[in-house]
Amino acid sequence: MKKILSIILPVMLCFALFGCQTNPNDLGKQTVVDKSNGYTLVQEVLSFKYNDDETELKKDKNAKFDGFKVTADNPMQMNTKKDAIAIAEKEIDFEFNKVNVLYDRTQGIWKVVFSVDSEGETNGTSVNDNNVQGIVYVDEDGYTLAMTTK
Repeated sequence: MKKILSIILPVMLCFALFGCQTNPNDLGKQTVVDKSNGYTLVQEVLSFKYNDDETELKKDKNAKFDGFKVTADNPMQMNTKKDAIAIAEKEIDFEFNKVNVLYDRTQGIWKVVFSVDSEGETNGTSVNDNNVQGIVYVDEDGYTLAMTTK
């Protein structure tokens, strides 16, 4: 019996370790920097809670909740984080060179943060509030929910 258990236990351990392996298409994959579009795109998708942000947005005098170019009347196709960025870019009218993307998995809302990285560094995914130029919130159905600018 001990021999059988000594064989089964390592096999089960291997299955458990393979089950914990991350999927390369997962939203939380390793950070990759893409400068081909003329700006730095940090491709690691962090999570956030839209309800927390919405509370702060309601207090923000620069926040906007309507009058968007991409609305429920003319939604865009929404399949990937690049689609979220494409929608968010339609709403902004300022210069940026860095884009961070966050996702609220419970509500299906993307948060696209546009910022200016004056030093050209891309060594992390954190967003420095001093460099943020604007934030656009995009629904998984393909339209803009809210935005704020600095």
